[in-house]
Amino acid sequence: MALGELNTSVQELHARVRPTDFHAPDAAAAASYFRDRLTAVTVLVLLAEADGQPLGYLYAEEQRLEADAFRQSANVLHVHHLCTHPDRRRSGIGRALMTTAEQHAASRALDTLLLSTGSFNIDAQRFFGALGCEPYSIRLIRRL
Repeated sequence: MALGELNTSVQELHARVRPTDFHAPDAAAAASYFRDRLTAVTVLVLLAEADGQPLGYLYAEEQRLEADAFRQSANVLHVHHLCTHPDRRRSGIGRALMTTAEQHAASRALDTLLLSTGSFNIDAQRFFGALGCEPYSIRLIRRL
């Protein structure tokens, strides 16, 4: 499956930088993970390709959050993965995938785009910042 293969480079980066948190790349396991989720009505998967070759993908999920005593309600498109083939980075594929995801979110009456990236992934932070994303919260960790 194309998603499993494309995910390899991103997974390798995460596993190299944070081996206690992330598994080494396993395209078959990633493909199985995606196959299990593709049929959910709240899931959005976009695949960019040219001449039958996969170039990138975006995997996101709709989340409708109810208001409670502390926070307002939100209709969120949570982007879990955005990946572009390493040879095709900086070619507009990621931007096109994000633009399509935003259009999908608007068509589904979602008002918020949410995503996260590792503190070590400066390139991703710059990319998302260039798309108008801004820091929202900071997650901290302490291993015991």
